[in-house]
Amino acid sequence: MRLLQRVGVPLLVSGTIVLALSACSGGSGPGGDSAGSASPAATVPAETSSGGSGDGSPLQVDCAAVQAAVAPYIEGLVAPEDNGADEYGTLCGWEAPEGTIDAADIRSVEVVVSPEPSEALSADELAAAGLTPIPDTTIEAAGGIAYSATVETGVAAVIVTTVVLPDTEVSVTGGQWAGHPSLDGPAAVAVVKALMGR
Repeated sequence: MRLLQRVGVPLLVSGTIVLALSACSGGSGPGGDSAGSASPAATVPAETSSGGSGDGSPLQVDCAAVQAAVAPYIEGLVAPEDNGADEYGTLCGWEAPEGTIDAADIRSVEVVVSPEPSEALSADELAAAGLTPIPDTTIEAAGGIAYSATVETGVAAVIVTTVVLPDTEVSVTGGQWAGHPSLDGPAAVAVVKALMGR
């Protein structure tokens, strides 16, 4: 199945934000606080990935590798049947089980790995677009940049983090939900570095 040909990365990420926000808008409760919660470290067994961004080849991972990297953030979530990887990249997502009604538990995590990175944005372009740069020496040493966009509601903050490398682009959609680990920008960058084997 041609996963990334079936749905474009920008539309996929935008759709995830819209779905998450619409799911959260009907309830009430406290939002997460990234300042008060530590992000769990992501680790991926070395045998689950091949190649790697920064070494001249696109990052090649399957959903088993991605699942290992995001394990602290997807506890209690379920994977849809269309998760997978092919020559066009990798698409992996997890969402709240059917029938979940508590707004604080209606959440999702999605990781998209594309071998066709978009053009890297300058600091001025990031600022003009309302994006938050995420400084990281490992990503910068590999010739990449990382940035995030956040949309907040009364019960959650949906955060889309993008890491653009010379040969790969990785988009991690997560956020902050009460009672769950925060998959914020720095945590998402840690996930990407784990997939890179760094």
